[in-house]
Amino acid sequence: MIWVGRLVKEKLIASPLLSKVFLLLSTTVIGQIVVIGCSPILTRLYSPQDFGVFAVYMSSLSVLLSVISLRYEAAIPIPADEDCAVNLLVIAVMNVILAGILTALASFCFLDYFGQRIGVLILKPYLWLVFCGVIGAGLFRVFNFWALRAQAFQEIAKTKITQNIGQVLAQILFGLIFTGPSGLLVGDVIGRAAGIGTLFTVFVRKIKLGIRARISVKSLLATAQKYKKFPLLSTFAVFLNTMVLQCPIIVLNYYYGAEVTGWFNLTWIVLGAPVSLIGQAVGQVYTSEFALTIQTAPEKAYFLFAKMARKLLWLSIPLSVFFYFIAPSGFIYVFGSNWEQAGHYMQYLSIMFLFLFVSDTICCINTPYPFIGLLFIKYRLYSPCLKLFFLASSKLSADSIRITVSP
Repeated sequence: MIWVGRLVKEKLIASPLLSKVFLLLSTTVIGQIVVIGCSPILTRLYSPQDFGVFAVYMSSLSVLLSVISLRYEAAIPIPADEDCAVNLLVIAVMNVILAGILTALASFCFLDYFGQRIGVLILKPYLWLVFCGVIGAGLFRVFNFWALRAQAFQEIAKTKITQNIGQVLAQILFGLIFTGPSGLLVGDVIGRAAGIGTLFTVFVRKIKLGIRARISVKSLLATAQKYKKFPLLSTFAVFLNTMVLQCPIIVLNYYYGAEVTGWFNLTWIVLGAPVSLIGQAVGQVYTSEFALTIQTAPEKAYFLFAKMARKLLWLSIPLSVFFYFIAPSGFIYVFGSNWEQAGHYMQYLSIMFLFLFVSDTICCINTPYPFIGLLFIKYRLYSPCLKLFFLASSKLSADSIRITVSP
């Protein structure tokens, strides 16, 4: 781990831009530590089935958020004209509100029919929370891009920590008062909404400094037309990528139910913690290293890639062994007796962790090197598809066995 710390320090000193990236990354990690650190409390307040409902809620929310603003918010940092940027923000906000209302109406009208077929019918009692979560998270994304445009990195960093603290405190409080998964969902909505005020203040402060955007129907239509490539080209690609990543949770719930989904989701969170805490930091730092290597000595880029992969593999081996032997008894001690089965899942998934730690860390690197880019594309395509294949295969096998042994 010494080489990681030394490399991070060198890059931060050399690059002010990287320092800003590291600020956002470190606050994200701190926020995740807060959530993971409070997990033993939450697992004693909520059942595996509650966590399964929460996992389906989060997956559904991620899919909706990928298209809710038609990606106009991603264009906010681009224009040099502040009036154009404000028009983009207004378009994105209007899209979020309109899409949220349409989502609520469609859910009330068609959830019984489609929910049973895609495995999200368990969200029916919590539709109002889904609506609030979509609106809150959508508005946060829009104002977050404005804060990025304004380079308000300190404010963004504060909101990341505020959101996570607000989320876990609300989930603990509602878990003590009420039963069922509603406390998890309400806490998520509160956490997402907690940062909107701070980021909205950044927007208002900019306006007060002299920006007087001329917002009209004509200017909104002209701006939407000018940046139409974002909804036409980017929206579907992001939606498809999000669907592929979130489908395993929805399919798991469809075949095996909320309780199994809850066990699996907790296991995945625990496995993902080292990737989030270590992998993303290393990946971000190596991004600049790759860029410099490709500019000065592109023939050495592959060797740098291989060197990083080897170091990550050696680092993942003791972590994988630790996960294997500490579960499931460790899960009972840390998370409670209801989570012993999740510990058994951990034993199987710890083998996969050897490759997950390396692959997900490397996928954090943005590099134009063709061979490495091809590996990233193949991994992002094959990994979720293999998960879906094995989930469906195991369900079909279980059904075949049940039919065979039934009288």
